[in-house]
Amino acid sequence: MSPSFKIILICLGIVLGISLLVIILPTKRFESQYKYIIPLVISIIALATSLIGTFKNELFPFNFNVIQGELIFAVPTGPSHHSPAIIMALSFINKGYGQGIVKWPALKIITNQSVKLYTPIAEIDYEKFLQGKRKLHGENIKGAFGPFILGAREVVKKYILFSQEENNSKYPFNEWSEGDHKFEIWVKTANSNRAKLAGTLNQKIDKKLLESYFSGTGAVIMNREIDI
Repeated sequence: MSPSFKIILICLGIVLGISLLVIILPTKRFESQYKYIIPLVISIIALATSLIGTFKNELFPFNFNVIQGELIFAVPTGPSHHSPAIIMALSFINKGYGQGIVKWPALKIITNQSVKLYTPIAEIDYEKFLQGKRKLHGENIKGAFGPFILGAREVVKKYILFSQEENNSKYPFNEWSEGDHKFEIWVKTANSNRAKLAGTLNQKIDKKLLESYFSGTGAVIMNREIDI
């Protein structure tokens, strides 16, 4: 029997006990005991409330989802090689009533020729990024990316800067080329042993977009998915 199931049984037992007392209270036999039973009922309710609060995350699920927004090929002060830095807008949505910890998101970018792994390195202040001619610099970088708590029924939107892993044996470094690209968004949470595929985006990267990036202009790909 799992700990979560035991906790649920305990809470159900408490609720059942309260229900029985509520049924018993109106009978004449126990009218003289009201002054003793009522404080007991209040104590039981307080205990049940305390147990539910303590074991909230075990009783209620952390049910998260991710919606991707803008995909930006962000130009740093001076690109060192053919691997664009990527900013992706991600909205983390918790549909459950239990909180959880998002440890990291990652991007797996798949083409016919290669698979690239992009990992998070920083959070971006998007307003300052737009004001700064869409180039990365110290003033529009909030700080290093780190795990964060996603509360019950909470939505958190972040603009995250991703960089391609260069020394990963499973996903060796690859330069970019034009063609069809599949962006897979993987998210690791503290309550799961493995990362979860949270979303995909299919995007054609053409020569003009790459030339725009390496000329210092950058590029923004909108993913609004509007269908009227």
